[in-house]
Amino acid sequence: MPQIPLTVRTADERPLVKVVNDSIPTPAPALGFQIVIGRGYRTSVVCLRFRLVPDANVADRFLTLSIANNVGILFQHTNITAVPASETNTMTYAQGLPNVAKSATNSNSLFPLPTALTLEEGDTITVTIAGVQVGDQVDQIVMQSLSQFVAE
Repeated sequence: MPQIPLTVRTADERPLVKVVNDSIPTPAPALGFQIVIGRGYRTSVVCLRFRLVPDANVADRFLTLSIANNVGILFQHTNITAVPASETNTMTYAQGLPNVAKSATNSNSLFPLPTALTLEEGDTITVTIAGVQVGDQVDQIVMQSLSQFVAE
């Protein structure tokens, strides 16, 4: 799985504490993605949103979000409702959500994130897909975070 580093800017371009909206590049088909927290930053993820566009191959897809540091997994969530073939689904993980919710058409899913989770340099946010098919595509990846520059 390719690692997608966040763009690290200088302290002058990014103040000490700031709300940051990062658009993450679309990975190759049939892959999840991994975000690596950049050098010199402390980050709290406010919201992570992405879309899964499955191909027509009949299979159920289950997505897992893992947030880890060098010691181990800090947070992990696997959706219990499958994303079936040809059914596009937008996944949103955000702080402040009381529980899991899906739209009536199952095209949007909302999942809570812990509020006191701080990530540091080298920590990772990984999305994997069980049951992935060759034409499945994850796209429209956006992460909003509170970012603090702590070291050059």
